[in-house]
Amino acid sequence: MKNAVTLAAVAMSIGAALANESGPEQAVLEALLRHVVAEAQSDRTPAKAICVGGYDSDQISIVRARVTADVPIVGDRSACPIQEAGNRERAYVVVFLGRAVRVSDVEYIVRARVYRNPLDAVERQFTLNLKDGRWIITKSAVNWVS
Repeated sequence: MKNAVTLAAVAMSIGAALANESGPEQAVLEALLRHVVAEAQSDRTPAKAICVGGYDSDQISIVRARVTADVPIVGDRSACPIQEAGNRERAYVVVFLGRAVRVSDVEYIVRARVYRNPLDAVERQFTLNLKDGRWIITKSAVNWVS
């Protein structure tokens, strides 16, 4: 699957996040978003922008602001309608991050949907574990593909 988000080792220190009074959910979502953004940028037709939304808009706004990329990361869904994702002029990717579900103090599960265009999308479920102070993707499963 050429555009599917692949399983990769993603690490992110949660020290800064916790120092800013954010919970582990934000650190987990940030680690996952870094992974998805890296995948979008490494594709053979890189995105010109990445539109990021999700389950909790306030939390996603904080996470989105912490992730930097070579392309703009935006959050206004009206600026990135799915039906226009992949359009040659705009060439953006739409990402929706689900709620970070706590399994234990060291394990969370999050679903992420990535739309490269309306007929090229995937939803994956990621398991992230806290190892040596960093959130690592330890498991990835495809829920659906279009």
